[in-house]
Formats: sequence, structure tokens, C-alpha cells
Amino acid sequence: MFNNSKFIDREPVYVSLLEEMSQIREWLQKHPYMVIVDEDLEKVGIVTAKDYLNYPHHCLIDCDFTKPIVSMDQTANDVFLLMKASDNHYLPVHVNHQLIGVISLISVTEYFMQQIR
Repeated sequence: MFNNSKFIDREPVYVSLLEEMSQIREWLQKHPYMVIVDEDLEKVGIVTAKDYLNYPHHCLIDCDFTKPIVSMDQTANDVFLLMKASDNHYLPVHVNHQLIGVISLISVTEYFMQQIR
């Protein structure tokens, strides 16, 4: 993917899969996304404001929060095209089927800007 993984957020905010969307809405006012963890504290996905808009009156466990997965061997262009095709500005990054962080459209843009300089 990127020569430098500094573009991947490895310290996200975590939220329980059992939370209600009303609480998620409040937290999304402070954070652009949150990593969802199940009852075993396994990272199972990410939730964004777009997810809230699609399921405003549900519990998180009842929502479809799946997003395309980014792997470390993908290029910045691959990630950008995946974001564009899926209409997501935040995607989970996995290594060996484990979520290790989140990549944002802003990070991809910063990477492209560094390449231009």
C-alpha cells in the first residue's frame, strides 16, 4: 500500500456492538468514525455518520456496517477507487484478517499530495 503506514489511524475510538444508535449519534459529533467491538472485544468493523443516517432508530448490532476491507498490499490508487466505488470516506485496514486501523479519504489525499511535491 503506502510506503509509510502513518496514513493509517491505529488508535481509533472504540464502541460496543450493543450500543444504540442514539448514543452513536452523539459520539459521531466528536469522532468521524468508531471501531466496533463485540462482547469478546474483537474488532468487527467501523461505524460512520453515513451508517447512522441509514439506521437512526436501531441498535448497532441490527445495522449493516460492513465496508470494503483494505489490505496492506493495495496501492493508494486502489484504496481511492475502493472508497469511490463504495461511497465510503473511511475503510478498515486488515492484516491477516485482523482489523489494525482505519484509512480515511483525507489520509489518501495527503499521501497523493506528498507524492506530487
